[in-house]
Amino acid sequence: MRWVLRLVVYLLVAIVAAIGVAFVLPSTSHVERSITIDRPASQIHLLLSGFRRFNEWSPWFGRDPNATYTLSGPARGIGAKLAWASAQADVGTGSQTVVALAPNESVDIELEFEGYGKSAARFALAPNGVGTRVTWSFDGRHPLAFDGAFVRNVIGRYMGLAMDRMVGPDYEAGLAKLKRLVESFPNVDVAGVAPEVVELPPRKIVTVTGTVSLDDPALVAKSLRDAFAQVWRFASDNKLAIEGERLTLTRASDGASWTYDAGVGAAWDVMPQDALVLGRQVPAGRAVRVSYVGPLKGLSKVVQQAHGWIAVQGWKTRDMTLQEYSGDLDAPDLKVVVSIPVE
Repeated sequence: MRWVLRLVVYLLVAIVAAIGVAFVLPSTSHVERSITIDRPASQIHLLLSGFRRFNEWSPWFGRDPNATYTLSGPARGIGAKLAWASAQADVGTGSQTVVALAPNESVDIELEFEGYGKSAARFALAPNGVGTRVTWSFDGRHPLAFDGAFVRNVIGRYMGLAMDRMVGPDYEAGLAKLKRLVESFPNVDVAGVAPEVVELPPRKIVTVTGTVSLDDPALVAKSLRDAFAQVWRFASDNKLAIEGERLTLTRASDGASWTYDAGVGAAWDVMPQDALVLGRQVPAGRAVRVSYVGPLKGLSKVVQQAHGWIAVQGWKTRDMTLQEYSGDLDAPDLKVVVSIPVE
């Protein structure tokens, strides 16, 4: 029996020693990894401020195909939340919530792991040449007090020593996947654009097709004026009631030239098929809408920003971009409402 008593004593001494050492171990742990992404910070910040596409670049998503994920709160911004539940120990159960934002600079996230309490993660963005340096960090807290969580927290202090080795490789893999995803977006700065998602009603329009070089804004304005005048003459000759603002639908644009359908809303019943002015129906459906006020030459940038914003959301466009004009096309305060239909 003596050897049993000795073993018990040795175990008690080892446990007491381990607890004693735990009190002098660091009460926090820190892990960080960085990567440079060849895209503006505005795109990356927009993506990271919500969790709708998190699993597309998460280093943990593929580990358990049976895990469940639940989004709640706003789509992005403070309060956006993703909860997960998995029977696998290397995925576990927990949640992450956006708790603070600095526009185009940082996203702070509160992590809560079942059985382990709360920790913090942060994405810090900084200019780096033509791209953006993204630093993903993790900060764990390991308090130690004689309470119901004492044993867990002792273990946590020892785990904190190995946190960099445990979490670092996952962060590296996640950042590499994030880089591939973000660099698949069009390279456009989306800072300052504030789209809204709307439901477009169905409408009938009459249009004429035109093509114009984008080198000269005055030439673009003249081309549109001529097209609108042709449509108005047609509507007047055929006694069609015009509805709403002048509009264009973009057929094609390569940055150098623009092919469009220019027209107006009109309640037609039957339209000729062999005329230059044709009737068509704009289908109802969801669209991303942005408003622009300024000279005509600045409109293309806003349209590009809106398409960049849509790409970050992971949505696909489903029809031609609709632009509605209010005011003189040559005016410095031309008002344009841009609606991009999305699936």
